[in-house]
Amino acid sequence: RSPVDILRRSCLAIFLSAFIDRLPWRGHCVTVGSVAMVIPGEFTDHEALRRAVQVVLLKTLQSYPCNAHEVSELVIQDPFRYSVNEDIAAGAFTFLSLINHSCNPNVVRHSYGRTTVLRALRPIREGGEILDNYGYHYATHSITERRKALRQQYLFACSCEACTGRWPQFGDIPPVVSCRFCDGDPCGCGKVTMVTQLSSRIERDINQFVSSGSHSVSPKRVIKFLSEAEKVAVKPFRRYNECQEVLKQMWNIRANVRGRKGKNVDI
Repeated sequence: RSPVDILRRSCLAIFLSAFIDRLPWRGHCVTVGSVAMVIPGEFTDHEALRRAVQVVLLKTLQSYPCNAHEVSELVIQDPFRYSVNEDIAAGAFTFLSLINHSCNPNVVRHSYGRTTVLRALRPIREGGEILDNYGYHYATHSITERRKALRQQYLFACSCEACTGRWPQFGDIPPVVSCRFCDGDPCGCGKVTMVTQLSSRIERDINQFVSSGSHSVSPKRVIKFLSEAEKVAVKPFRRYNECQEVLKQMWNIRANVRGRKGKNVDI
């Protein structure tokens, strides 16, 4: 961490400890709203307790950039395609902190109240690794941007398939679908044709969902397309990315949602 970052977090730890110091004491408990925190017997000395709280706060604040995850909600706009996610809080989720990064993740997270639900974006083989995204996706960030940001914040050099294969960003991904089992184009085995037909069948569902955000549009057909495409198609290809984004939003509207006037809505 930079000296400026350490100073900022140290000041915040002091401020928070001063706030806690002003909370009502009842014996060996500190009361925050309806929550009572029990203070261990070895910290009956008030000054020792204050120092211990400052140390714990600073350690927690230092680890947050690498271990905290956002709690978010979908802000509904009209038309629906302009709806956006907003971060409303952050939390330390023990299990989520164990998941490694990929610029082409195989899971996505959504917030239900203060609970985070993790879902697979594509088939994961038994014993396969769960891979999250730390905020730098190959479709939206160049490999130079991703590697610089990940090294600076998380201190590692990414070697995921998108980085080693130098996959292009979304705007440069070709619309053509190539077969994993055939040399060159067009596909001679017919497997890609099946994927293309599935893509055509879900076109109406995707357009209906993007325009309305309706719960009535089931994600099952989109999931089937992604599963079949994973088996036979060479990634990346544009339709695959588009369907992944649509699937994320289909799950998103079932999580934390806020209407345009700032009220929670059920759509």
